[in-house]
Order: sequence, then C-alpha cells, then structure tokens
Amino acid sequence: MATEQIKNVESKYIKNLYGDNECAKAILDYASSRSRNSSVTNVDRLTWVISRDGRTFSRREVIEVLKALENLGCGKFVIGRRGQPSRFEWEVQMIGVGKVARGDHAEIAPLSEGEELPEETDDDEMREGLIRHSYKLRLDVTLTLDLPIDLTSKEAVRLSEFIKTLPFESSDL
Repeated sequence: MATEQIKNVESKYIKNLYGDNECAKAILDYASSRSRNSSVTNVDRLTWVISRDGRTFSRREVIEVLKALENLGCGKFVIGRRGQPSRFEWEVQMIGVGKVARGDHAEIAPLSEGEELPEETDDDEMREGLIRHSYKLRLDVTLTLDLPIDLTSKEAVRLSEFIKTLPFESSDL
C-alpha cells in the first residue's frame, strides 16, 4: 500500500484543500510546524492558535475544514456534548498531513501508540510563551488562565482590577 493512501488519505485531495481554502492552509501549516503529533485537536484552541498571526477565522470555518479532513480520511470530527469540547480525533499523523499539504516530501502514516498524546501539553504552552494556571474558585468551578511566562506585576494588577468589575451584586441590579 502506498504511504499516500494509508487510511484512504490521498495527498492530491489534501493539497487541493490546502490550495483552495485559507483556513485549511492555516490549520495545515500549524500541523506541519508541530514538533509532536497529537491524537486530539480541540476546535476552540485550534481557532485561537491559527489566529495568533493576525488572520482571523471563525469557529465555523475551522469546523468546516475539520469536517473536510474527516471526509479525506484523516480522522473524525466530534461535536462536543455533555461538557466535552468539539474536537478532531486524528487517525493519522497530523504533522505528515500538514507537510504533504504544503508539498513537502512526507508520508501520511497512522498514529503509533507512542504518539497518541493529547494536544494541550505543558511543552506546547511553554513553547508558545504561555503558562496554563488553574484556580479553584469554588468546589465545583475551576478556572483556567493562559498567561505570559513573563507576566509583570503591572499586568497582574491590571488583570485583578478587571476581575473586580465582573461580579454583579444584588444591589447592582
């Protein structure tokens, strides 16, 4: 079996998607730039990641590309339900898909067991210059903030002043 047809993934269709759709181009460029493959890509996080360079894509556009990748045999798009986020579950190596789309000499291979890592890892966050912080606000509510590694005291004060404006007390209504 040719490596371009593993899991019925054909490189010419991935290249067409890459060439015809700016959102697909951004997603596949991101996939090719990663240092490690992932088994799951969270839609909201992906939307944020591909918009960091100033290009803005809607959540709907991202989902359309992920559904197209599903149709091409790269994995499965899963709609979020019961507190789970909408996501794309890769069946092949996302880095290979991205590289093939760009025209690099690469192969699209199934994920090996060692590569089935969740997308959001501490290494990814550190590489992006952010640290993920969790704060237990209540017994049933945990907040997560991604903050710059080099957060200054002035920025922390600004953030705390913003948070002070959020609650609505009964006398405010």
